[in-house]
Amino acid sequence: KIRERIDKNQKEYILKEQLKLIQEELGEDNSQSEIEEFRERLEKLEASDSVKEKIAKEIDRFKSLDSPEILRGVRMHCGNLRHTFHSIP
Repeated sequence: KIRERIDKNQKEYILKEQLKLIQEELGEDNSQSEIEEFRERLEKLEASDSVKEKIAKEIDRFKSLDSPEILRGVRMHCGNLRHTFHSIP
């Protein structure tokens, strides 16, 4: 049973790495540029330190995600974050 779990985890890891490479080759992996954009906007944002700290933590959490499925879901919500940045006076 342990061996089966290890084999499954290794197979998942290999498949995820292959998917990452394919996405990079297709130019679909733009999470790093999104992170840079969020950090630049955060620097320009006029807000309290506590708000900026919270946003910075969320950006760091986004950066730590490496699952393509999770990233797709997060990217769907990136529009909301962009909208929030634009709507703050």
